[in-house]
Amino acid sequence: MSRCSTCFNSCPVLQDPLTLHKKFISECYTRLEMAMIGVCGNVVAQTVSNATKILTAAIVPEVANVPLPSRSVKLLPIERLLWIAEAYVLGVEELHVTPRTILPHAASFHGYPLTLTVRCEALHQEFNVLCHSNETLHSLRQKIISGLHQTQECIQIHANDKLLCNSRDHKLLHQLEIHDGQVVQVRLGSSSVATSSVSAPSPSTSKPPEPAASAATSKQNFEFEQEKMLPGVVMAKGGEVFHMLYQLSELEEPKITKRVQKLLMLIPTDPAVLEALDTLAYKQSLKPTSSSEDVSGGKSGSPHKSSNPSAPSATPRPTARDTMKQLFDSNAPDMSPFRILYNLEVLSSKLMPTQDDAVSGGETRTFCEEFLNNGGLSLVVNVLQPESLPSDINYEIRQGCYSICLQLARYLLCGLSVTEEAAENFTRAGAAISTPSPSKSAKVKPEKTSARQAIQTLSALEFVQTVSCFMRVTWAGAAGRLHLLSYNQPIRETRESAGCGHRSRQSSTGSTASTSSDSDCQSLHAGVCAHQTSIPTKDANIAREALEILVTCLQLRSELIASFYSLPSLNDFIIDLLVGCPLPEMRAAMCEQLWALCQLSPPPSSTLQPPRQFVLQLLHNARLPFWVTSTSARGSTQKMLGQCSQYFDLRCRLLENLSVEMQRDLQLDIDQMLEDEIGWLSNFVPSRYAELQPTDNILLAGHLHLVRTFFTCQQVSKEEHGEELVGDLLHDFLFPASKLMMDNRMQISEESGLTEFNPKCSLHESRLAAFELLTELCNNCPHNLTLVCRQLLAMHHQHNTDCGNEWEYMPPVDGRASCGYVGLKNAGATCYMNSVLQQLYMVPGVPEAILSVDEDQPDEDSVFNQVQQVFGHLMESRLQYHEPERFWSVFKLWGQTINVREQQDAFDFFQAITDQIDEHMKKIGKEEIFKSKFQGKFSDQKICKDCPHRYEREEDFIALNLTVKNATLQDSLDQFVKGELLEGDNAYFCEKCGEKVPIAFTLFYT
Repeated sequence: MSRCSTCFNSCPVLQDPLTLHKKFISECYTRLEMAMIGVCGNVVAQTVSNATKILTAAIVPEVANVPLPSRSVKLLPIERLLWIAEAYVLGVEELHVTPRTILPHAASFHGYPLTLTVRCEALHQEFNVLCHSNETLHSLRQKIISGLHQTQECIQIHANDKLLCNSRDHKLLHQLEIHDGQVVQVRLGSSSVATSSVSAPSPSTSKPPEPAASAATSKQNFEFEQEKMLPGVVMAKGGEVFHMLYQLSELEEPKITKRVQKLLMLIPTDPAVLEALDTLAYKQSLKPTSSSEDVSGGKSGSPHKSSNPSAPSATPRPTARDTMKQLFDSNAPDMSPFRILYNLEVLSSKLMPTQDDAVSGGETRTFCEEFLNNGGLSLVVNVLQPESLPSDINYEIRQGCYSICLQLARYLLCGLSVTEEAAENFTRAGAAISTPSPSKSAKVKPEKTSARQAIQTLSALEFVQTVSCFMRVTWAGAAGRLHLLSYNQPIRETRESAGCGHRSRQSSTGSTASTSSDSDCQSLHAGVCAHQTSIPTKDANIAREALEILVTCLQLRSELIASFYSLPSLNDFIIDLLVGCPLPEMRAAMCEQLWALCQLSPPPSSTLQPPRQFVLQLLHNARLPFWVTSTSARGSTQKMLGQCSQYFDLRCRLLENLSVEMQRDLQLDIDQMLEDEIGWLSNFVPSRYAELQPTDNILLAGHLHLVRTFFTCQQVSKEEHGEELVGDLLHDFLFPASKLMMDNRMQISEESGLTEFNPKCSLHESRLAAFELLTELCNNCPHNLTLVCRQLLAMHHQHNTDCGNEWEYMPPVDGRASCGYVGLKNAGATCYMNSVLQQLYMVPGVPEAILSVDEDQPDEDSVFNQVQQVFGHLMESRLQYHEPERFWSVFKLWGQTINVREQQDAFDFFQAITDQIDEHMKKIGKEEIFKSKFQGKFSDQKICKDCPHRYEREEDFIALNLTVKNATLQDSLDQFVKGELLEGDNAYFCEKCGEKVPIAFTLFYT
């Protein structure tokens, strides 16, 4: 392979590439056949091998103990041959940069959906692009150009720290290792300004002259002939290689299956599968003979066998339904899950081709209509049914089958491809664009009437089975356990094992996690999502698509909504995805789809329960731990408290602006629900642990949003509850420290604990919800507006000359930071002082030793007493920072009172503060704190070179003044004790010798 590829690449003009490719492919095919015989074997070969071993062992006894080659050893040559073939095709076709007419299989169908973040720092722009894994780099480049409004010459695309040149535009995104959620950097080239005003030639220009048109046709014919000589196209010609690759995929070796799959993606689609699918449109029109015997229509680009499709057949042609059933039934002869996936990919290329033109558009529309008319939608759904795929298949193959089935169902029902959304296609700042090319507007859409007819012609029983199937796929995908769909077992409703917290509303503690092993369960059950900690991205995409299709089916057959209500474990399914799933994107998708479902209204004369009422009752009656008065819970309860945002969001959207008539129709007692919520708010106690603060705020924000929603309902009195709520929100939830300052200013004696300095709403989300509630209370209610204004003026806008200037920049008080530490205020240039005090406070044992000293008559003007005050505030204060004014006034450096607006050396301050504290400890008869903690000894050693004398001197030290030029502390210490040679003018006078001698000077410290 290396010799052939090198020879072809080095001098393609002098070589016959077609002959080289055929020779290489023939050699690989022959060796694969021999390797297959060695692996699979036959009875004769096995008998000969055993007989040879027995006869040889009679002469050479050691042979009897030699084991036969293991299966893995036999499979290794197959894996290597497939890898060589893959590398050969990639290496040669890398040189073919012109657009392909005969598409590789991977380029003919839509892959996994990808959402890429495009970031251009030069233009300060960032947006998302919707694409799929089988999309070309050229298509992605066009989307980026459209989003940035630049020309192709201006931009440079970088991914994975590599520049993606224009010469690689024919590459697919998965070949470039571009994954979902990846950030693509875009840089502007030097020609961005010069070329920004240059417009592309208009497609509506005048027709080119005849010589130019003839030259273009000749060039296209030449490129097409060159494309037919590519190794991938040559390999697929005739179809024999596909039978061999299908057999290799059945060896049940994951590495070989992966290699087979990669090789199939590089060569054109199997013509046999294409012909089988073409039988759907056969009765509409006979397919004309291709102009080329080895290339199928330009859309698929797959080689066909040499046959005339218009010729009469000797055997009766099977019906379209029978053909489709054989192609997508894993129990059919010669079928396997691997082939089911491949056939689904081919079906996707027929229904949603990646390249559209006027001719193929008509063929695609005809095929789509015939596919729906022959029960194609049910066929796709059947692949998702329980036991349609074996339980022991490769998980990636299962993901691929489910993903493509859902893509097809979404396209047939909603008319949306992988890279399209129901909403607008392009918005800025985090929205997505999906405009690959100008031909997008001409993209073939399935007939809505055909899709509706396919759903509406289903019987009630078939419809329930279809909806139940999509529900199971959604549930299993959201739990990251798609293999559970292979077991046709009823969904378990064991509430004890449900991690969704089926507990009373007043339950505050206790784990709801399952005591049994969840991994041993082979069926879906309540809480299966809540047991998971992470979900694969592909599984999450499958779940979202299945959920969207589920709601679409219910919208198309709204008269059967009651059958949806009666599905087994429906309540557990909704709660598990809305609350239990660890992915916030999946919970948000469930919220949006339930909201869309609730927009359905049954006919006026119908007795069916409206979806809005059903969902509201389900959410209200769900036994969830969201009414605990503290987040200090255990187990899965704690996890679910942090995942409640979507639950409250959905309830608020369903309850907002309800009229009295709607409240009566929905059987809701809004006044009682409001009383319950106000009671919960008054009883809620925030946790003092920093790690629980985000959970506090998420739960609190949800309840505050719910209370605000109640006040939007008709005939709910804002004035009745306003006085109580306004005071609680301002005094306890938002500004408790300001309330204490106001009480102190008004000389109101009220015993308050330290915890009241911190507001219950300590993070942005809950504080925003509290402000929104205050705004709603004041909306159309002058009484509440007056209350709020008076309270705000009393707490924040009273004349106070001490903090008047500070108020212009920040509130004068705030709660302790979430990290748990208290700061020290900078008086202007006291940062050196604050850093040393904070460092001393963080030394283990130092603050405890200082604060444990209890003097009979403490001197408040002593440095020691003020350091005690500072450390006490750093340890127990609930405020954001402490202002050590008394310390600034009593501390003296070198006998002089410090100027707080003059910078001093931090090392000098450290020595002064430690000396003064230790002197105070000696004065009161206590052990010196810093001497016992920091004191060390260093030895000053001088060794004479020309005489045998040495001198040593030991000194005590508490601090070492090191340089900061080195990278680490260890380097600075090494530099401090580094020896040096003193000689010449710097020689040392040896008292014993009576003369100057050169010495080696060294320091040691302990």
